[in-house]
Amino acid sequence: MKYNKILFVGHSLSPFTPAILDNLRLLNYQVNFFDHYNPDLWSKLLGVINIKLLQKSGRFKKIITQYINTAFYRKTLQFNPDLILIFKGKELFPETIKQVRKKGYVVINWFPDFFDDWIWIKKNAANYDYFFTPCLYVQKQLKNIGVTSYYLPFAANAVNFYTQTKKIYQATFVGRWTKRREILFKQILHAGLLDVWGYYHWNNTVYKSIYHGQIHPSKVANIIRASKITLNTVTCEKNISILSVNYRVFETTGVGGFILTWYNTPLEDFFNIGKEVEIFHTSDEALEKTRFYLKNDRAREKIAKAGWMKTIRQHTYQKRLQQLFSTIE
Repeated sequence: MKYNKILFVGHSLSPFTPAILDNLRLLNYQVNFFDHYNPDLWSKLLGVINIKLLQKSGRFKKIITQYINTAFYRKTLQFNPDLILIFKGKELFPETIKQVRKKGYVVINWFPDFFDDWIWIKKNAANYDYFFTPCLYVQKQLKNIGVTSYYLPFAANAVNFYTQTKKIYQATFVGRWTKRREILFKQILHAGLLDVWGYYHWNNTVYKSIYHGQIHPSKVANIIRASKITLNTVTCEKNISILSVNYRVFETTGVGGFILTWYNTPLEDFFNIGKEVEIFHTSDEALEKTRFYLKNDRAREKIAKAGWMKTIRQHTYQKRLQQLFSTIE
C-alpha cells in the first residue's frame, strides 16, 4: 500500500521533530503535525499550569493527559491520514491507540528509548501496527515475549557542506548525568579539559565548576561545532543492556564534529573506528585519546570529515524514513 497523508505525532521541543517533519516533506508526503505536549492553545495553558501543579496533583495530570488524548483523536479524524507516525508518544493511552486503529488507521511508533524503559515498552509495543526501535537488545527481548518489532537506528540532520569552525572548547559533553558518565569523564575533568551542559543533576556533582546549565536542543549543534572533541556515552547504567548507537554519534558526525565515544558493539556496523569516529573503553583511555587528539589537529579533523562524509551518505533522516516505509509498504 502506498501512503501519502501522514499525521506525525511528536513533541515540538524534541530535536527529532523538525528533522523528521522536514524529511517527510522532502519525500513528498503530505504531513500534518500533532504536538502531544501542546495540541492547541488550551492545552498550552494547561501545560503551563501543569508544570507548577503536576507533582502536587496526580488527578490534574490525568486530566491533562486525557485532554491530549482527546485532542489527538479529534486531529486524526479531522486530517484522516493514511498512517500515523508517532515518535515515542508515551502520553497517548493504549486505549486511544486501539480506538484509532479500530477506525482503520495504521499506527507506527518509532520509540527512541532503550532497555531502561523496558516496563513501558513491554506493556505497549504490541498496541501498534509497527513498532520500531533503535536498540537490538530491545528488539531481541520483544521477540522473546512474542512481539514483532523492527530495527531502525537513529539518524542525523546532516549539513550539506563540510566546514571547519572556530573552536572555543577542548572537550565537551551535552546530556544528562549518570553514574557511568561521571566515572568515565572524571579524569578529563581533573585534567581541566572538559565543559558540560545538561539537566541540573550535574550541579550536585564534582562537575559543578564546569557545568553550564541546560541548553535548548536546537543549540547543541553549535556546541559541537565549537568543540575540538565531543564526548559521548549511552545513557544507561551498567546493569542495563544496550545494543545501539545513540543519537549523539549521528548528530555530531552530521555537523562535521569529531566524536570520542564509549564503545558499543553496533558502532562498527555504522562507522569505521579510528577513521570516521574514535572510541574509548575506560576513563584512562578517554583521557589518553582526548589528550592525543587535542595535540593532533590534522588527525582529528581528518576523522571528523570522514565521519561527516559517511553520515551524509548513509545515516540521514531521509535514509531512515525510506527504510521505515520500505518495511511497511
